[in-house]
Amino acid sequence: MGDAVLGLFGGPIPLDHPEEAAVSAAIDIREGFQTLQKKWIPTDHKFKTVSLGIGISSGELFLGNVGSARRLDFTVIGSDVNLAQRLAYKAKSTQIFVSKKVTEQLGPNFIFNHEPQSLSQRAGNPIPVFSVTEKKL
Repeated sequence: MGDAVLGLFGGPIPLDHPEEAAVSAAIDIREGFQTLQKKWIPTDHKFKTVSLGIGISSGELFLGNVGSARRLDFTVIGSDVNLAQRLAYKAKSTQIFVSKKVTEQLGPNFIFNHEPQSLSQRAGNPIPVFSVTEKKL
């Protein structure tokens, strides 16, 4: 994946609230990144250009070994995996973009903004994008 990280919540070990765990982890990662960036920028201004975008989606996927006897990878495959990657790519530095399904699963525990941009779908229907601003205490 290059410089990307893929995190999976709820598989292979089941989790009661995987969306909440994923968004909570994303908020913690964002806060940690911002703390490190503030610490590093005074030592080298190049750290201002380092960014972090996070994308979260939820849905069914294939989890398991894929490949052949020559090369076998344990991986995940599915449209929601691809959507999470597209959301992360679209997110600017320290933004957490989530799919509509994630917002529906989380309910009132988090504050979301409906973003003006959307992702295009092959059928031409736009996919709404939401950003996570914070977790309610």
